[in-house]
Amino acid sequence: MKKLLILILVGWSTSSSMVYAQRLVKGQVGIEAGLGWVSSRQISAKNFSSWVSITSNKKNGKYMMYRVELDRKTFISGSYEIPVDQFLGKLIYNFTVLTDPRKTVSLNIGLGGAAGYSIVNHSRYVLPSGAVIQNRDGVVYGGSATTSFELFITDSLILLLRGNVDILFGHSVSRFTPTAGAGIRIVL
Repeated sequence: MKKLLILILVGWSTSSSMVYAQRLVKGQVGIEAGLGWVSSRQISAKNFSSWVSITSNKKNGKYMMYRVELDRKTFISGSYEIPVDQFLGKLIYNFTVLTDPRKTVSLNIGLGGAAGYSIVNHSRYVLPSGAVIQNRDGVVYGGSATTSFELFITDSLILLLRGNVDILFGHSVSRFTPTAGAGIRIVL
């Protein structure tokens, strides 16, 4: 009887861990896309963020993210809208802070670097009123911090809620850029 009980417990423990064995496996690659909002004084469709990422899973739920991002923030000067576009490439290392035992839900934090190019008012520096914009286009670089809430719908489909903060140097328009958004990741 004792041997039968041990056999049942061993069988049950190995079968329950095999059900979720395909989540966050080292070496898996995922493709991620999302849309979000760039923080500003007013919520507007003219202030947005969009991204596409490739993720590569590491050990213990950690992953490396290779991300390309477009952020647009619109500033108001009198009656004129001045868009500032940032095209960024990011390399972010993410690690799990909290997760449930079945790895259905997780909270992750990531840190990394960012570099790209910033374009002010489509490179037109003179407004129709004759005013001259002092800020110029230029290369931007800095750091990025990310927090993401991830919900596994299936083993290969993940819904994301993401908050991101970029601290960028190289121009004087906006050094501190917080964004928030939602996305989806497909694990290949």
